[in-house]
Amino acid sequence: MSFFNPQGIPESILQRRRRNRAELNGEGEADAAFEEDFDTLRAYSLIAATAELDMYEMHALVQFCTQVWLSSFSDAERWKQRFIGLMAQEFPTGQFENWGRCQQLLPHIESLYDKEPATDESLKDWAQILINSAWYMWMIGRYKIAHGMAVKALSTSERAYGQEDQMTLIRATVLALVLQG
Repeated sequence: MSFFNPQGIPESILQRRRRNRAELNGEGEADAAFEEDFDTLRAYSLIAATAELDMYEMHALVQFCTQVWLSSFSDAERWKQRFIGLMAQEFPTGQFENWGRCQQLLPHIESLYDKEPATDESLKDWAQILINSAWYMWMIGRYKIAHGMAVKALSTSERAYGQEDQMTLIRATVLALVLQG
């Protein structure tokens, strides 16, 4: 939670991530453990439910302290990479039917735009986030922002996959669409 935007953290993403881990680890009691963890965080006022159903917020100072704590164990980069991977899976393409989800998740990925990740796998996920958000920005008419994201996604994809790879060519196509306006 410490890498999300402090406001509007969707419980569904946290639940889905936890369920995926539970399936891999064979944990049958993961739901109860998740609820217990959330109850503890709420009891100490570290997170709070918002007026919007199934959304949480975390005070920015709590997030900062958590990130500092993770850094003290040299764990912050690993958790940031996990967050990038999660957002690459969750942030949809810019098609109209996905606009609500894109709008909900956009604040959570904005902090990733200018910070290129260190690992090759995270670079691929970062390029996916950038191109999906560029597509969304293009569709809603924010062409200048879409252009910057699409250029970054394409250059990152060229480094991560190579110039002739299908993923790179798809990103070049999205950039061409953005340039057409």
